[in-house]
Amino acid sequence: MPAIKDVEFRQFSAHHRNAQRNWLVVKLNTDDPAVYGLGDASPMDNDAEVKGLIRTFVERYPVGKDSLESEAHWTTLYHDPHPCGGRLATTALLGIDIALWDIKGKLLGQPLYKLFGGAHHKQIRAYANGWYTNLGTPTPARQRRTAKRPGALWTWATASFPVFLANKRAL
Repeated sequence: MPAIKDVEFRQFSAHHRNAQRNWLVVKLNTDDPAVYGLGDASPMDNDAEVKGLIRTFVERYPVGKDSLESEAHWTTLYHDPHPCGGRLATTALLGIDIALWDIKGKLLGQPLYKLFGGAHHKQIRAYANGWYTNLGTPTPARQRRTAKRPGALWTWATASFPVFLANKRAL
């Protein structure tokens, strides 16, 4: 099985008029250039610190090890004696964990929901959250009312993307 080789990052701005943040995508590379995993490690702030923690975690443990051993990697990293904790370390660990599961799904040719135990529902309601913005102003309230269409599932989200609408057939 491919071994973890290194880590890269892609950062995207998700700044909004009253919420400054970025999306931080973790890319775990393996010794097989065709196999890599993507994970989300988007902090509310402290992007540089989260990147540093991820680099430290990846260099300290999973590099050179079997990419399919996601549980062993997670447990070791969770109990890592690195002098930190809280949301930054958890966010860093989350990005690595998701990327490891992505690698596993690609190698096994299975979607993650199958690896997590299979489908329980034939349909799910889509949900997006923009709780970090001020949704109480008249304009967003008006937009929420006009966004709802008969038969559509929806929720309100604001960042650098428009209102998220999903209809049952698309899921």
